[in-house]
Amino acid sequence: MLQMQVSIIVPVFNEAPFIRPFLEHLRERAAEAEIIVVDGASTDGTDEEIGRIMRDPTVSGGYFRIRLPPPVVYRLTDTLAHYAGILLQMRCGDHGIFCRRTAFIAGGGFPNVPLMEDVEFFRRIRRCGRVVHSNKRIAASPRRYETVGPMRLTFAYGSIATLYLFGVPPSALSRIYQRACCVPRRANDRPG
Repeated sequence: MLQMQVSIIVPVFNEAPFIRPFLEHLRERAAEAEIIVVDGASTDGTDEEIGRIMRDPTVSGGYFRIRLPPPVVYRLTDTLAHYAGILLQMRCGDHGIFCRRTAFIAGGGFPNVPLMEDVEFFRRIRRCGRVVHSNKRIAASPRRYETVGPMRLTFAYGSIATLYLFGVPPSALSRIYQRACCVPRRANDRPG
């Protein structure tokens, strides 16, 4: 039986502040789909930086550094995550990971695991060529930090990343993530 691949094409025009939350929402609802973002000549820099980086043929992909809101605890978290990511050679999806189609295919596509799929994907594209980071930053939502608590979430993320490096299976990491990083839904809350 032939398996159908679904591609979702998202046209954007000056959507820099809104595109990331929308894509995260879309990915949750269409986990298996290929998502293609097509920029309609935006003037706010939505795709220019990626194009600049990818002009170098030795580069297989890249990522951005995130920008969290001004409170010092967020700045501390951002700085810690940035340098730990460099040291451990790992990045998460909120860093706006991007790559060449050839690297995506050669790396086996996006892994189907319950957690750390973005980190595993990043490691795969690193094996396909040079991965560079942009000096430009992309805004990241502090929503989960505000809901769970900045120190608790930072500690949980660091612990999960460490366990991942020591080979703990993604299914076990997913259970830890659910307990440590997600606020339980109350009985009268409606999903979605």
